[in-house]
Amino acid sequence: MRRLKAEEDIYRRISDSMENVTQRGAFHKYLSALWGSDSPEVVMKVRDQMMAEFPQYGVTILKHMPDDVIRGLWNAKPAKRT
Repeated sequence: MRRLKAEEDIYRRISDSMENVTQRGAFHKYLSALWGSDSPEVVMKVRDQMMAEFPQYGVTILKHMPDDVIRGLWNAKPAKRT
């Protein structure tokens, strides 16, 4: 659940940076692609596709989705509750 929430937050930050509703609408398909990913490698491929389709937002996409962040979403264990 933590990973899905983090992916949604990343998606939203990128989407909010887009200039118009048409771009945001075209970008929307990537949220389900992120949620449907089953490994960090797949998320990186989704990111690469985002950058290919929206090169004008490449800096923003990389800012929010660098490799270490993607791996961290998959590898970090949630803190134990006491």
